[in-house]
Amino acid sequence: MKFLNFEHQQRFNTLREELPEGYMNDIERKSLIYLMAGNKELEAKMKPYIDWVEGFSYEDMFKQEDFSSELKVLANLAVVLYNHGLNLDFSDVFTMLDKDNLELALCAARYRYGVDKKDIYEIEDGNSYLK
Repeated sequence: MKFLNFEHQQRFNTLREELPEGYMNDIERKSLIYLMAGNKELEAKMKPYIDWVEGFSYEDMFKQEDFSSELKVLANLAVVLYNHGLNLDFSDVFTMLDKDNLELALCAARYRYGVDKKDIYEIEDGNSYLK
């Protein structure tokens, strides 16, 4: 897992310790933690609506919290990563997020959906050609 900085990694580890024993390796919950650890404002708005056992009350969160356009994209992404409960406009990720939040979003998605796994074709010697 790639972190934005050391503070992000520390915050991730602290939040992860809040997970109940049976959920320590739950990828959906850990992807939420990854996003929250990377954005303090997002964490503050999301945390009251998350019960690590019962689930994420994102409908209530969106009704009761005010989000900037950028933060709303991250919050929507959190829901998608958690349970696909919303539709996320792919272009919003690239047009609404600043550089740091874009990196955060892409890394969270990469982690959640396993894109970093080694089952993807990689060129070994740098020479690529078509036969």
